[in-house]
Amino acid sequence: MNKSLLISNYHCDFSGGGHHTIQLLFLLSSHFDIYSENNIEYYNDNYWKELGYDFKVQKFTDGFTPEIHLLSGHRQWISPKGKYNIQLCFFPVEKKYDGWNNFIACNDFVEQHIKLKIPSANVYKIPIYFENNSFFSNEKKRNIITIGNYFEEQDGHSKNQHLIIDWFKKNKTFLSLDKLILHGFSNDQNYINKLLTLCDSREDIILSVGASRSQVLSDLASSYYLLHANGFNRTLPEQTEHFGMVAVEALLSGTLPIVHNSGGCKDILGVQPYNSFSEINLIIQNNIIPNQKKLSDLGKVFSKQNSLSAIDKLVTDINNRIALLSKSDCDFLNLGCGNDYREGFINLDIGNCRKDIEHDLEDLPLPFLDNSFSYILLQQVIEHIKRENFPVFIKELHRISKPNSIIDITSPYYKSKNAFTDFTHKNFMTEDSFGYFDPSHSLRSLGVIYGINFEFTTEVFFDRPKNDPEANIHFRLRPLKQQNTL
Repeated sequence: MNKSLLISNYHCDFSGGGHHTIQLLFLLSSHFDIYSENNIEYYNDNYWKELGYDFKVQKFTDGFTPEIHLLSGHRQWISPKGKYNIQLCFFPVEKKYDGWNNFIACNDFVEQHIKLKIPSANVYKIPIYFENNSFFSNEKKRNIITIGNYFEEQDGHSKNQHLIIDWFKKNKTFLSLDKLILHGFSNDQNYINKLLTLCDSREDIILSVGASRSQVLSDLASSYYLLHANGFNRTLPEQTEHFGMVAVEALLSGTLPIVHNSGGCKDILGVQPYNSFSEINLIIQNNIIPNQKKLSDLGKVFSKQNSLSAIDKLVTDINNRIALLSKSDCDFLNLGCGNDYREGFINLDIGNCRKDIEHDLEDLPLPFLDNSFSYILLQQVIEHIKRENFPVFIKELHRISKPNSIIDITSPYYKSKNAFTDFTHKNFMTEDSFGYFDPSHSLRSLGVIYGINFEFTTEVFFDRPKNDPEANIHFRLRPLKQQNTL
């Protein structure tokens, strides 16, 4: 049975933000039952089904707590309702974040600015993807196209179509351009009227409102250039284009994206950034006939597989965190539990076994807070840790263990045939393997030279004589760390 996800969406439109939200919900719908308190018809709109996002959204009613509460919106805040609460963040504008310390970002630009504003934020980066077979390249004309919703300024995050029209009228003849095609949706009739006035009934400027997806893609495929003006004359990062989905759509169509040199859009490989409108002229002059195949290949980097891999990691982490919430009073940890699932422990492993937490032991840090456990067990596990990762892994055990805790480690003795029989073993343990961490051991001075800045006391014993071909060596570690008195 799937877990539940409640979406509170303040991007119920057909903008890039709306598209991003729908795509994310579609990817998550194979892992969660999706619920919404309103706007059910929006998610079922044919526009999204035409893009391949066909999933079920159910009406949410109070009476149960969803595992996930996902908030999508620039400036909105509502009280979180989930066991785990995440905000889909297009950009961290000034707003209230109480209860929403987990974020989804689509690129490095947004992730960096989230962490600048909220250093403690937990950020999942889920790249946007595009189905390559949705795009095609028509016979190209010297058309220039711009795609984006029509609205006047507001928070400064507008697409500046009025500037594009003015530029086209001044430079069409000089650059030997055929037509300017504008596509978008709008609730701002005043701005539409302003644009119509600027168009002056010219046949070489086509202003389209609410066109079908197929029409937009057809016009994109037949144009040499896409011009994007979001961010022009703006100073705040949140007023720029945070990602620019249309730039990738242009690439996949073999159309050259010309974008303002700000925000995250400029970082997409294949785009041509500009700072001033005069630079646009130079870009077009230097790209009289853009290389359509090269542009299309660059767009294919944004594959569905990359997004699915990121979603799988997100879902695994969420499931782990929810499992930890259900065992919040448990401070016994069984690392690499395998088939030895223990009641009263948090059991962690990967693969096909019963476990509470799914996590690779060499994918550090481990998903636990500092000073979480009074007892940690590693049965026949340490020999699977790569030797080059061994000190970092032991440091991680030190981090998650409480003061005065015990860490019990069992491994085949290095003289045992079992140490070498299993080809997955990467480490071989002797009586002195933990001497680099123990202040009473002669090897500790070398540990200091090696940069090991944490310590344990160690006890070593065997389950049978050392010369037994199946001998196991046991280590009992106690971390040396100060008790937190706060």
